[in-house]
Amino acid sequence: MGSRNLFSRIFVALAGGLVVFIADFSPALGTELFADDFEDMTANRWHVGGDGTVQVDTFGGSEALRLTKRGYAIAAVRIDGEFAVKIEVALGATSLEKGDHCVAEASADGGAVWTDVLRLNDGEDEGDSWQYGEADLMLPGAMSTLAIRLRSEGDSNSDICWADDVRVTILDAMSP
Repeated sequence: MGSRNLFSRIFVALAGGLVVFIADFSPALGTELFADDFEDMTANRWHVGGDGTVQVDTFGGSEALRLTKRGYAIAAVRIDGEFAVKIEVALGATSLEKGDHCVAEASADGGAVWTDVLRLNDGEDEGDSWQYGEADLMLPGAMSTLAIRLRSEGDSNSDICWADDVRVTILDAMSP
């Protein structure tokens, strides 16, 4: 099953009302479109799945999303307009081996192209510390959907990725 096929099925579920945040306004520079720090002890804004576990747990002194083996979580932010946005995320990892990694990524085109926000590999799994990443993306126009995907790419349930402080903010709004 390819990424596009998986994204298409998840997007249909998201569009069906499970996890879509719809903004019906023209946000100004710096407006936060989406934020999740998991302090409510839920991942209810995310569609979760994969071959592994995905749950909220404590890591590095705060609540965070814990993903093992090949678990993933996807959230969608749907907004009307053409915007440049900044995606920010914190990742942590434990017990990664050669070939394992943790990924936070985003897509503004239905999952055809994913942009890494942050990727951690073996050797970057420092116990209970966080690494921070960000990426800028252009939302292409009317009723754009930005997908944010967090995933663990490991070979066992002892390969653990942690995600926290996921944020999407407006960098620039394009004039119509």
